[in-house]
Formats: sequence, C-alpha cells, structure tokens
Amino acid sequence: MASSDPQLRYATHTELADGVKTDFEVNFVGGYINPAHVLCVSVLVDEETGLATDRQIHTTEIVSASGNAATVRVAPAVADGRTVIIFRDTTKTAMLVQYVNGSLLSKANLDLANEQLLMLIQEMLDGLNENSLTVNDAVQTVIDLNELIRNIYESVLELLASGGIVSVTPRVFSGVGNGEDTDFPMVGADVDGAGFYDTYLDGFGLEPDLDYAVLMGDTPADTVIRFTVPPGDGARWFTVLRGYAKPYTGASPITSLRTKIIDVGTTQYFVGIESEFALLRATNETSSTFFVKEIPEAGDPLAKMYTGSYFSIVQRGSAQAVVEPDSDNVELIVPAGYLPRTRALNSVISLTCEYGDGNQWIVSGDLAKE
Repeated sequence: MASSDPQLRYATHTELADGVKTDFEVNFVGGYINPAHVLCVSVLVDEETGLATDRQIHTTEIVSASGNAATVRVAPAVADGRTVIIFRDTTKTAMLVQYVNGSLLSKANLDLANEQLLMLIQEMLDGLNENSLTVNDAVQTVIDLNELIRNIYESVLELLASGGIVSVTPRVFSGVGNGEDTDFPMVGADVDGAGFYDTYLDGFGLEPDLDYAVLMGDTPADTVIRFTVPPGDGARWFTVLRGYAKPYTGASPITSLRTKIIDVGTTQYFVGIESEFALLRATNETSSTFFVKEIPEAGDPLAKMYTGSYFSIVQRGSAQAVVEPDSDNVELIVPAGYLPRTRALNSVISLTCEYGDGNQWIVSGDLAKE
C-alpha cells in the first residue's frame, strides 16, 4: 500500500524514526477517551514506489497528556529509517454509555456518548484522507478501503439505532447509484448547505457545491443530495453531517429548581399550566376559590398539566383558600373527614395530578376538617 506522509488531520501522527527517539508528541483533535485507544505501528516505505511493507506493532504508553496534546512513549525505540504511525482507534464494537429507562441523564454521560461518535467520524475521515494505509487491529492485515468505510459506517448506524448517541435526526446518509439518477433522498437532513456535509463516492472525497449539492424540501423528510454526475451503477456513496450549532427551538429549558410564587388576590382563580409546580399565595380577606381546570384531550402536551403535575396553595389572608373542580370531569380526591380547603392562616395544601386522562387530583396538606 502506498504510504508517503499522509498528513492526517484528526487522530493520526506520522514521523520518521531515528533508532533512538522513544517519546513522540502527538496532538489528536479531542484527545482520546481511553489510553488503550492510542496505538502504534511502523512500516518500511519504498522511496520510489511509496509502497509500505513490513508492518510491525509497537507497545505504547501515555507519558503525559494535556488537552489535545499527549506524549506517547514507544519502547523500545523504532529502528532508524522506519515510518512511525501513532493513531487513535476508538472502540467501534460497543457503546461506552448505556442508557436505562428511568435513570437520570448526566452531562458526563451525554458528552461521552457524543464524543465517541465524533471520534469515530474523525478516525473515518483520517482513513479516507490517507486513502491508502488501513490497519485492521484484530488481525493486523491490510484490508480493502471500501470495506473499511462500510464497517465504520455500519458501526455509527448501530450506535445511533441503539440509543447510544443522543440525536433527534440521523446524521449519516447513504445510497447506491444506478448510473442514471442524480438525486437521492436524505430523509431527516435538516441543515442547508453542502459545505456542512462530508461526502464520499466509492472511497473518494467529493467537493461540495461542485460535485454535489444539498437541496432542502418543505420538511427535512424531503431533503435530497444532488450529484453533478450520476453515480455509476452499484457505486456506493455516503455523507456525514458535520457537528454544527443552531438556535434551540424546543421547549424552554429548566434553568432553576426554585418554586415560583404567584400572588392571588382575586376571589376566583383558574389553575392551568401557568401554575404548574408553583406556590399560589392566597392573600384575600374575604373569599378565595381556586378552580382546577379540566385537562384538554388534544393539544400540545407541554402546554397543559398532566400526570405528575402539582401545585400548592398557602393561605396568607384571613379567608380560607377553597379548591373546586372547574367541571364535572375533574375529580378531587380528598382524605376522609377533610375538605379541599386550607385549615387556617398560613396553612399549605397541595394538589398532585394522579391520572391526567381522568382529570384526577390528590389533595393533601393542612386541610380543614368537615
């Protein structure tokens, strides 16, 4: 395989050995997840043909690391005249993060899951840029470049499908040419501009806006990639959407766990989504009635209270705070012998939605007796 200095960009360091040097300074984009992922081989490169032969595996040790930079010790020293290749090989056969229903998401786990995918893509691009040197770390044999591309691509898809990567839309797209068509669907691609995509056809990198364009439809389901020249019959193509940032368009994020306090000075108050998780402070000196609204069957789930929603009421005026259903469909579940109202000044009661579809609310706290 040809192996003149490939000048790889992300996670590969190539250097000519002198028979003495054992410590090599590398700078991998993103560093590495596990020191065991940093490997080293050396080859002999024919000056005339550029062919790499006599591949040897070497033991590596991370001597020091800071940010993306690391000092890798290869011992013993590689013989003079050999080309040293130190590369990162993030695990491609297992997810580093397993999500379990009911468990709490943490920043560290989310970052690690996305970091694994990002490193896999970087290492895939390294292999494409080098375009000739590939290493199978299981049997240490040279393998076909297209097979390597397919294996990495399938590994990324497995991570996405198994939930190991947090992503709302696919980020890898592929297809097979027929020699005639130029347009191929990329269902879910939601970023406009060919420059955001790294696209390859049968192992060769294509130039955005020259060799291909990305055309957005009315929805991400209608997005297509258009090749300037139809891919040949049976030619495999795939494209990877790069990491990018765009304005957040979902529900407002939770920025604080502080309970919001709402002053209620009216004689009637209708409790809806705006009162979810809040403390309603009843300040009336006469009457104060809180009507629990019926939960609508349709509509945005985030715009209505539902199972697990709750709110509290505190009596800060001389009048009792009374809770009533807003319709016959709302059911207040009250302990026997008590009423759905505050007992006295400064009493606090709470309502928790036990069953949203049935509009059932459990009333608890410092309640008035019958």
